Amino acid sequence: MLLKGAFIVPHPPLIIPEVGGGRQKDIQKTVDAYERVAGQIRALKPDTLVIATPHGASYGNCFMVSAGQGAGGSFADFGAPQARIEVRYDADLAGRISRLAGQEGLAIIESEEGNAALDHGTMIPVHFVHTQGLDIPVVRISISGLPAEAHHILGRCIARAAEELGRSYVFIASGDLSHKLSKEGPYGLSAEGPVFDQRILDAVRDCDCAQFFGFEENFCRKAAECGLRSLQIMAGVLEGKKVRSEVLSYEAPFGVGYLVAAFYLSEEEQDPYVTLARRSLEHYIRTDNPLKRPEGLPAELTDRRGGVFVSLKIDGQLRGCIGTIQ
Repeated sequence: MLLKGAFIVPHPPLIIPEVGGGRQKDIQKTVDAYERVAGQIRALKPDTLVIATPHGASYGNCFMVSAGQGAGGSFADFGAPQARIEVRYDADLAGRISRLAGQEGLAIIESEEGNAALDHGTMIPVHFVHTQGLDIPVVRISISGLPAEAHHILGRCIARAAEELGRSYVFIASGDLSHKLSKEGPYGLSAEGPVFDQRILDAVRDCDCAQFFGFEENFCRKAAECGLRSLQIMAGVLEGKKVRSEVLSYEAPFGVGYLVAAFYLSEEEQDPYVTLARRSLEHYIRTDNPLKRPEGLPAELTDRRGGVFVSLKIDGQLRGCIGTIQ
């Protein structure tokens, strides 16, 4: 299994010691959970870290994958220019993701423009990984203003790209939850804020990524969330895989929801039949052409001929089926 694990992490700048100056103890649950995640990533030994961030260069009509050999940044915007992070990029994986996304009809660009400096949504998770002595290449992907399903498709492209290159990776969905959880907080309180966070917590505890797609845009705007699209990309990455989830911590001492959660891969392999059926159906619907046989299929799908029957369900309701005994 090339995907080693997926994690949801927040990005409060004060969690960096040079920024927090001791205030990070006010979010100690988050600090402890972050350190646990970083230790798990070290143990998983991935080739690459793929990070979806809401604070990179973002566009309303397309995704952006950071290009080039690497980038660096500091926390100067938060009063700590001495705290710096440098990363190397996995250019091959970034390029393959872009190519596959383009084939799926997604607008996506590879660009170094606006990326001379890393954003804090990327730097904070990388900081914790680096404290574990792990320095691995990064793919940095900025969310977009495109619909939720486009983010879902991009996640599937990430998984396919890694499969095609044989690249093991950990996926990180960087994002805070609602910023409107307390009257005393910097952004105030909205009725939607606590509801949003509870729905995300329920989805993670239920290990049901489909719940990340049931939010109305106006509701999300009132909740002032920042991490939902990163979660929607993660849902695509995890699609077809057998996982279990764990909430490692959740707190909101400053009126902003900080969630740290993990999705662990089951020892069982993902079902190759379901994965291929879904990819084939979606490709045909979008392109009106049959899917060419993907690389890397297991022998059970290529070395013997057999009948097949595919059923399509939406919210548990049968919407279509077709098959053959040939």
